[in-house]
Amino acid sequence: MQSQITSLNKNLGTISAISPIVLPGASGAIDGLTGIKTGVDSKLLPGAMQLNAGLTQLQSGLVDGASKLSDGANKLNQSTAQLNTGAQTLVSKNGELKAGSNKLASGAAQLTQNSPKLLDGSTQLASGASQLSDGSGKLASGSNTLTSGIGTLTAGVTTLNTGLTDAKTKLAENATAETNAKKIASPLNITHQDKDNSPENGVGMAPYMISVALFVGAVATNMIISGTLSGESPKNRRDYLLARIGVNGLIGLGEGVLVYLAVHLLGLSANHELAMFGFTVLVAICFMFIVTFFNTWLGKPGAFLMLILLLLQLGASAGTYPLALTSNFFQKLNPWMPMTYAVKGFRQVISLTGQIGQETGILLAITVVCFILLSFVGYRKAKG
Repeated sequence: MQSQITSLNKNLGTISAISPIVLPGASGAIDGLTGIKTGVDSKLLPGAMQLNAGLTQLQSGLVDGASKLSDGANKLNQSTAQLNTGAQTLVSKNGELKAGSNKLASGAAQLTQNSPKLLDGSTQLASGASQLSDGSGKLASGSNTLTSGIGTLTAGVTTLNTGLTDAKTKLAENATAETNAKKIASPLNITHQDKDNSPENGVGMAPYMISVALFVGAVATNMIISGTLSGESPKNRRDYLLARIGVNGLIGLGEGVLVYLAVHLLGLSANHELAMFGFTVLVAICFMFIVTFFNTWLGKPGAFLMLILLLLQLGASAGTYPLALTSNFFQKLNPWMPMTYAVKGFRQVISLTGQIGQETGILLAITVVCFILLSFVGYRKAKG
């Protein structure tokens, strides 16, 4: 017994000696086991439960999918059977399909061949429809006009009936003398009034002859008188222009006045006397500056060119015959001849309404252009 107690004391001493070393490790192991238990309880067990639930859902989904797959397989088998039946039917109808295809190809060929005729027929149909529409509109308009005319005719017949009845009554009341018979035979007095003053051929030819006389006078003046009144050469442009105005301008003015007086002494009377006087002076000055410019610029060739221009204007101005009766050459030349506008203007002031605005504007423009050209080209020629 004593030995056992001694042995126990040794063991207790040994345990006491190693307890400071073993107890901290045991305590740490216990703490680790406690943490592991806590992790298992908080994470591993919930995860296992979720995994079990997922496996259950997966099993349920696999079962449903297998059922649907089985149903789909059954439907596929049925559709395959229907497809085989349809293929067999298509094969059996292949001959009919081929015959129908041939007929369709033949019809397409005929349609292509007859498409021009179809197009022409469509065009004719559209044209006929348009004509029918126009005819319908005209028919409707004509119907309205006819209805209106019938109404007017009815009113006229009524008025005529009333007038004849009144005339019959009045004739019955009056004596049937010779004067009454004359009034009945000639109820209206007709008078004639000619608004155009062209009683004879001379008046109709006057515009043309006046224009020719004024142009010939301009050509003759430049052939006879080519210098200044004093005979000295101009010293500058101003003296040159004053010389031209003083000689040719005054001669053109006098020429216009003399021609106006001469035609009136011969018995001509115009519808618009004042307009004729002013237009005659304008034409005389215009023709004078045209001839003066070419005569000064080109000398003797210029004078010859003015004679050619005179001859062209005799045929192109439509003074003797209407323009439509002349040749195509003179018809194209007509708008470019100064005498064309002179003849038109004289016809207006002598026999017509006196509307000479266009002719006056063109002749004034020609005069201004020739005067400007004369002041530059003509002065250099004279100075040289």
